[in-house]
Amino acid sequence: MKIDDIPVIIPAYKPGDNLIKLLNDLKISGFSRFIIVDDGNGESMKTFFEGIEKEFGAYVLHHHVNLGLGRSLKTAFNYALQEYNDLTGCVISDCKGVYLTSDILSCAIKLKENPDSLIITKRQRSSEDIPLSNKIINKLFTYSYRFLFGITVNDPQSILKAIPVKYMEKLLKVNGEGYPFDTNILVYTRNYHIDVIEIELETLYSRRTNTEKYRTLRESFFIYVNFVIYMLISIWATIIDILLFSLLCAFLGQFKFMNMHQIYIYVSTIIARVISASMSYNFNHRFVFKKKHRQKETFNRFVLVATCQMLISAIVVSLLHGYIGGEEVLIKIPTDFVLFFVAYQFNRRFVFKR
Repeated sequence: MKIDDIPVIIPAYKPGDNLIKLLNDLKISGFSRFIIVDDGNGESMKTFFEGIEKEFGAYVLHHHVNLGLGRSLKTAFNYALQEYNDLTGCVISDCKGVYLTSDILSCAIKLKENPDSLIITKRQRSSEDIPLSNKIINKLFTYSYRFLFGITVNDPQSILKAIPVKYMEKLLKVNGEGYPFDTNILVYTRNYHIDVIEIELETLYSRRTNTEKYRTLRESFFIYVNFVIYMLISIWATIIDILLFSLLCAFLGQFKFMNMHQIYIYVSTIIARVISASMSYNFNHRFVFKKKHRQKETFNRFVLVATCQMLISAIVVSLLHGYIGGEEVLIKIPTDFVLFFVAYQFNRRFVFKR
C-alpha cells in the first residue's frame, strides 16, 4: 500500500541516535516524508539536524527556544498543509525510539483505510510488564476521560497516532502549547465529529521512557483542571444556595400556609437556586467550558438543566423530610452532592456542547 503521501511528524527535544535509527527504519519501510521539529535544541545540535536533512531528505523546522509538544505539532501541521497537495494525513511519533517501526506503519495503513478517522494506539500491557501502581494510574486515566470528556480510550498517554488531513486543519485552532495539546487532540474529536479508531501495538509497556512518565504528571494536571474549576464553582454556588435555602426555610417556615404540604421547602429551593445558578452559569460559561458563541442558546439549556436539577432536589428533600424529619439542610446536602455529578455530564454533553 502506498504511504508516501503520509508524512511522519517527530517533535525532537534532545534527540539522539535513536532518532537516526528510527528514520532509517522508516525509510526502509516505505516512508519518504519526514517532518522533524527542532524544538529549541540550540546551536550544539545544528550539525545533527543538518545530517538528518542530507541523509534522509527530512524537513527540519526550527524553534529558537523550546516551545513544547503542542507548538511543535502545530508548526509541523502548518508546514505539511502548505507543502503537500496530496496529503492524506500524518503520523505523530516520538524521537526517543519508544515506538516500533511496525507500529508506525500500522498507523499509516489504518489511516489510509480510514482517511476521515483519528487513529490512536494502545500498547500491549501484560500483567508481567506493568507495576501495580501503573495499572491503577492507567485505569484512572481511562475512567477520567470517559467521565470528563465522554471518550473511551485504553491508552490515553500514548503519543503515537495518525491524524486525518481534515482534522489537522482544525487542530491548528485548538488551544494548548505543551503536552495539554496532545490531550486536546482526543478531547476535540467529539466537538468536530471525528471518529476514533484504536489499534493495538507491538510496543511493550517496558519501552516507556522517563519523558513519558513526566508527561503523565503534566497530563494528569491538565485533564483534571477544568473539572476542579467546575467543582470549585459548584461548591461556591452550593454554599450560596444552602445559606439562602436555610435562611428562607427558617423565615418562610413560620407561616402556617407555607407549612401545608411543605410548600416552604419548594419556594426556598426555587429562590435559592435561581440566584446561585445564575452566578454558576456565568463562571462556567467563561472559565470551564469556554463557550464563546451562542450565549443565548447555552443559557436556555443551562436554565433547563438547572430547573430539572432544582425540582428533583426539592422533591427528594421534601419527600425525605416528610418521612424522617430533622433539619431540611442535612437532607439537601447529600442530595445535591449526587445531583452535582449528574449535572456536570448534562452541562458537558448538552448545555455547552459545540
